[in-house]
Amino acid sequence: MNEEELFEEYILLELSRQLKEIVEDAEEILRKNVQSEVYNSYNPLKYNRTFDLYTSIEHVFSIDNGIVYFNANNIGHTNSNNEKVGMYTPKWIDKGHSDSTGIDNMYHNYNPPRNFIDKTIEELEQKYGKDCVVRIDN
Repeated sequence: MNEEELFEEYILLELSRQLKEIVEDAEEILRKNVQSEVYNSYNPLKYNRTFDLYTSIEHVFSIDNGIVYFNANNIGHTNSNNEKVGMYTPKWIDKGHSDSTGIDNMYHNYNPPRNFIDKTIEELEQKYGKDCVVRIDN
């Protein structure tokens, strides 16, 4: 390898290392915000917490990108028909949600919105710069 190729390889490896740190930091910040905005915001009286939302946070990383996400397979929530709704739970809690039953309780009404994802994005952009994060909704 010539000097230019070695330098390019070094730059790519350094960028990859920094990206990995950012992805791991994003996961940590999201966990912190789920804890503060969801779990620390109230104490349930009618059910026991599973902490599925918190423990479902994972990340994948490759040399040029990374994703922090909620693994729906690790969220055991079901609806009244016993259908799995774990894939929707993070969004419902984050943005708020009311189903079509008109019943106003914790099983049918996720309000107020907790906004832990927006808070995470804001913190990451303050730390790493505007548009360092792309939000992907389900």
